[in-house]
Amino acid sequence: MNRFGLFRCRGTDFAIPLFRLRKILHEQQVFPLPRLPEPVSGVLVDEDRIIPVLDLPVIVVGEKGTAPTEYMVLTESEYGILAIPADITCGIVTDQKGAISPAAEGDASWLTGQFHFQDKNFQILNIDFLAKMLTLGS
Repeated sequence: MNRFGLFRCRGTDFAIPLFRLRKILHEQQVFPLPRLPEPVSGVLVDEDRIIPVLDLPVIVVGEKGTAPTEYMVLTESEYGILAIPADITCGIVTDQKGAISPAAEGDASWLTGQFHFQDKNFQILNIDFLAKMLTLGS
């Protein structure tokens, strides 16, 4: 049985496999820094660690936007911890309550598939790909 953490960022619904979800922070301050790669909107500090904050709209639709600051979804990747801003969190759901469809050929590399739940399509994020992208600075 798989479980997903569900959240929304600027009108788009996303899912993260639960084993990748580290924690969700509320009203966390984000610090902008000069010379960050384009998809990074800033950094936050959690447990004395500096964590990059990913601006998903830059990756998903190619437009820089104001990253919401209500919630920060901290995810664990093989490259380290990454924060993703969220307008709202929608809870944790088992895959048995919805349907998973794998990414189609030609879909973006940051997408591993879709989770269909309660008449919504949550895009399942490839956290390792996103973290690797930041590590390479592209």
